[in-house]
Amino acid sequence: SIRKFFTKKAEKFYGKIDNGAFSVSIKLPDKTPAGSYRIDILAYEKYNDEKISEGVVMATLNVFKILSGVDIAINNQNLNPGSVLDIKPILLDQTGLNIEDEVSILIKKENGERFFEKIVNSKDTINYQIPTNLSSGYYEIIISTGDKTTTKKFFVNEKAIASFQLLNGSLV
Repeated sequence: SIRKFFTKKAEKFYGKIDNGAFSVSIKLPDKTPAGSYRIDILAYEKYNDEKISEGVVMATLNVFKILSGVDIAINNQNLNPGSVLDIKPILLDQTGLNIEDEVSILIKKENGERFFEKIVNSKDTINYQIPTNLSSGYYEIIISTGDKTTTKKFFVNEKAIASFQLLNGSLV
């Protein structure tokens, strides 16, 4: 039997032992949390509908995290040139919990021109300083790992910057 993760009740599966070997297929729900689960295996021999011998062994079933989703958290969708864009890649397992792994971050203009690329750990927040000479418009952040990719857009506002200087009594 295998103890299900969401109940205290044990599921029972049956299989026939043939020449000392047996096989049982166990279908776990798609959202089974990662972890180790104990399996109790009871084998017995019957004669005239009565158990005449039995043996018990315990085994461990390991369920691994499976990447099921990628998302991006950013601090703002409208930014001024010179401000900081905080980018937090989010990798989710089959139960919606965070996975720690390497991801690729790409920032590009809508026309496809790339101007920032980096490989980071999904637990890290990247602080990207928007260049002061970046033209106004929409930009895309693309996060990818393995075969999973997601995109989020942000807008860089138009911002006029003027500088003044006094040289020999003249305003420049």
